[in-house]
Amino acid sequence: MAHHRTHTKPRSPASQPVRAATNARRARQRRRQRPRPRRMRWGLLVVAAGVLAVTAMLLVTSRDTGRQTGQQTARQAPAFTLTDTNNRQVSLADYTGRNVLLYFSEGVGCDGCWYQMADLEANQDQLQRLGLTVLPVVLNDAATTRAEMRRFNLRTPFLTDTDGVVARAYDAIGSASAMHANLPGHTFILIDPTGRITWRGEYPSMFVPTSQLLDSLQAALTPTATTAHPR
Repeated sequence: MAHHRTHTKPRSPASQPVRAATNARRARQRRRQRPRPRRMRWGLLVVAAGVLAVTAMLLVTSRDTGRQTGQQTARQAPAFTLTDTNNRQVSLADYTGRNVLLYFSEGVGCDGCWYQMADLEANQDQLQRLGLTVLPVVLNDAATTRAEMRRFNLRTPFLTDTDGVVARAYDAIGSASAMHANLPGHTFILIDPTGRITWRGEYPSMFVPTSQLLDSLQAALTPTATTAHPR
């Protein structure tokens, strides 16, 4: 019986590199089409968020540098009487003969504003040496303000200017530091012992270290009987 052999045509040696290159190209395409690991995506999001936060901080700092403080041509401070969080009537006239620093802030919703008052209280010795009395003013009602004071462990009574009349009289609403047109921003106003405005500070970052604040306004302070002079 005759046997028939089946002959397989040998592959051309020249075609082998072509096949290898094609396979390598397909493998690269498959790798590119694979979804990136979820961990990598989250890492990229975290990095992007960090970059945005740093950028925002730099922008706020640049705003502060441009408009933070300035001595004013002395003018008479508008008189006022407000109720504080101890239900006591407080008038600017009560502080005649003393340096008074009014602190207008956004109030509830601005944690930095409350941390600011905590920092001022922590540096009360410096304020006393300069003969400086701080009167914080907010547009919130007394009950809401007292709740925030408890949250931040604050002792200084706040003046409640619920209708915003005093804040408007001092141009604190929609000021250079304000984030909202209908609210104060972060404004400090220095009133000398004769009741004249001599200095104003605007801080859009909603916080300024007390040491920096005092360095900025000290030149505008008027020495009084309560000012402690270094020996």
